[in-house]
Amino acid sequence: MIRRQKTPSSQPLLYLSLPFNKKQLASSTKTPEDYLAELPPARDLDPSRLSSLIRAELLRVSEGRPMPPLDASRYRLDPPPPDRRGDAGAWRACLDNARAQLEHQGNRVVNLELALRFGARAAEANAAHSAAAAALLKSEAREALSRVEGINRRRKLEQERAAEEVREHEERWVRGVRKCAEIEAACARLEEEVAALAAEAGEGAKTAKAKAGKDGATAAAANGNGKRGRDESENFGLPPLPGGEAAAEEGGEEGEEAAGATG
Repeated sequence: MIRRQKTPSSQPLLYLSLPFNKKQLASSTKTPEDYLAELPPARDLDPSRLSSLIRAELLRVSEGRPMPPLDASRYRLDPPPPDRRGDAGAWRACLDNARAQLEHQGNRVVNLELALRFGARAAEANAAHSAAAAALLKSEAREALSRVEGINRRRKLEQERAAEEVREHEERWVRGVRKCAEIEAACARLEEEVAALAAEAGEGAKTAKAKAGKDGATAAAANGNGKRGRDESENFGLPPLPGGEAAAEEGGEEGEEAAGATG
């Protein structure tokens, strides 16, 4: 595993990324190493997931070696070094480099000539293509905007229709609640009336019972008086009083009726 180490060559770069300046350093008791110590540890890297160039660069940084300068020899036409002036291979490498440089310069000349001949028309064609692409994008944007407006319009209409339905259902609910309240009030009134009628019926039954008992007692008294008169007439040999028997019979019937009503 390759770890990022604190080397003298890499620490100044880390110092530049720390959140402090010279004034803070002058007034603070912390050192740059203290800030680095507070940073989270470097994450381990899996070399198998890195390319060879990345691994070599990480290894160079971890070892503290300076970055090698750019190889500009391929852009120069240098002869072989003095100790290899007699080597045919060295001269052949220099010759190949010169041919490569010549070919490269030839490609540059061809590109410049093509740019001189067709550069203006190519720029015009590119501008026309860009304008057509911009017009197409604008057209697509307008179509998308119109679709969005259509969707918003349909949603608004649907919401308005839904609002009407909700309002209608709410009104029906209010009417239903009001009707239920009216029915409950009517039931309460009917219950009060039934209770009042039941009370009146109980009072009437008591009054009728008392009246029936009084009528029965009167009829019984009348029946007893009639019977006693007949007995006295029979004992003294006198004729019965006119209407006596009818009164006794009526008194007996009224007594029986009164007794039946009382029962």
